[in-house]
Amino acid sequence: MARQLKGRVQSGKGDILLVPCILNLAMQPAWLWTPTTAARERVDPWVVEIIAATNLRSTFGLVDGSIVEVQLLGESDDLAPPRSGGDMAEPLGLESKTVRVVAYDARWPELFRTEAARLANAISAAEVPALTFEHIGSTAVPGLAAKPILDVAAGRPMESSAADYVPVLEAAGYIYRGESGLPGREFFRRGDLRSHHLHLVAFGGSHWRRYLGFRDALRADNSLRDAYAALKHELAARYPYDREAYIDGKTSFVENVVRTLGLGRDDGA
Repeated sequence: MARQLKGRVQSGKGDILLVPCILNLAMQPAWLWTPTTAARERVDPWVVEIIAATNLRSTFGLVDGSIVEVQLLGESDDLAPPRSGGDMAEPLGLESKTVRVVAYDARWPELFRTEAARLANAISAAEVPALTFEHIGSTAVPGLAAKPILDVAAGRPMESSAADYVPVLEAAGYIYRGESGLPGREFFRRGDLRSHHLHLVAFGGSHWRRYLGFRDALRADNSLRDAYAALKHELAARYPYDREAYIDGKTSFVENVVRTLGLGRDDGA
C-alpha cells in the first residue's frame, strides 16, 4: 500500500526539513521517497530506507548513510511518484554495508544474459581463453526473494591463469577484491550501488559444482526455495547492517543442501 504524506526529515546533522514524501508499506522493507531539498539542488527524488517503525508518526531510516527520524504529519497531494513506468524499484542495486531482501524480479534473467554477452565480448577482444558464464545465487531462482545483486559465475579453463582475466574484468567495470576469504575463487563487484558480483572459478571445479548444484536444487523444489526465502527475510530483518552476520546465518542451510548433493564443503579444488 502506497500512501502520500507530508513529513519532517531530521538529518544526521540535525537539520529538519519539511518535505512531501511517499511511504510504500507494501514493500519489504518499506520505502519512503522524498523529493529534492534545497541542500541538494537537483530534481530527481532521493531515497530514505526505513529500518524500524513504531508507527507512522515516528520512523527511523537512512539518508545517504546517516540515521534520520521521519515524522509523518498527514496526507499530501504535491508529490508524484518517481518515474519508472509504475514500478518504483530498480531491479538491481544495494547500498554498501546494508542487507535488503526484495521480491523476485522477472527482469533478472534478461539482465544476466545481457551482462554475460557483454563480458563474453570483452574476453574475446582481449584474446584470453573464453569463460563460461552461469547465473547463480538467489536472483537465478524464479520466485525466490533476493538481495538485488546479480551473481555471475565465470568458469575459466582449468589450465588457465586467473590473473589473466583480472585486467579484462577491471576494464569492463568490475572492482577486483581478491579471494575474499574463499581460496580458489576470485571475487569482483560492480556498481556504486552494488549491482553485480562476479565469481571467477575453475570450470567444473568444486566451487563451480556447488554454485550450480545449490541453484538447481532450489529451482527444482519450491518448498526448499520458500524455506530459504523465509530464512533470508528473517536474517535481513535481524541484521540490516551486518552483511557478515547475514551470510553466516545462511551457512548451515546452504551446507545442508549441498551435503545432500554430495558436494561437501568449499575447498577450492
